Amino acid sequence: MQLNIEIDRSFDYGDLHVKPPDKDGRMLSALLAPSHVSGRETPNERRAYWVITAIVAVAMFLAASGSGSGEYVTAEPPPDALNIAGNVFAATIGVLVLIPRTRIYGAILAVANMFVSMYLNYTYDGVDYFVDLIPYNVTTIMLASILIGHYEPDLAMLKPARHSAATSEDGSHLDEQPEASTSARPTS
Repeated sequence: MQLNIEIDRSFDYGDLHVKPPDKDGRMLSALLAPSHVSGRETPNERRAYWVITAIVAVAMFLAASGSGSGEYVTAEPPPDALNIAGNVFAATIGVLVLIPRTRIYGAILAVANMFVSMYLNYTYDGVDYFVDLIPYNVTTIMLASILIGHYEPDLAMLKPARHSAATSEDGSHLDEQPEASTSARPTS
């Protein structure tokens, strides 16, 4: 006798019905599926946020292609390994921003990357180069911050739920505090 049990692991977010990746390896289609927030956007909102997303992604790809020690270096240049790691990190952020399910994480990392970039530009490349890149850095920070504000509800939807499996024999949770005694205290 063969018993076939199918577990429905899909999530229902109102109008948006998202299924987990199949066993056949459709992970990419699951990543490209709309997130909780992007599934509820109107067509005009979707276009506006895609434009902002594309600008932030292009800014990250530009940061990845343009970072490194150049003619502006006033201090001792950072090691090449640091430049390469920074370039790979910026390119990875650009990809994260483009994927709907990871957009919020990409936007958060884009803001952090721009602040680190500003610090390193000032430290290694001097004030002139720092001032030249201020509009680019600040614009990227502002646009990524708009994405963070809009897609922030996705953070709660993407975090795994924490469940306590520890229970006692009577079924109560072991991490619960015992109720205070209601008996009257003797007075002296």
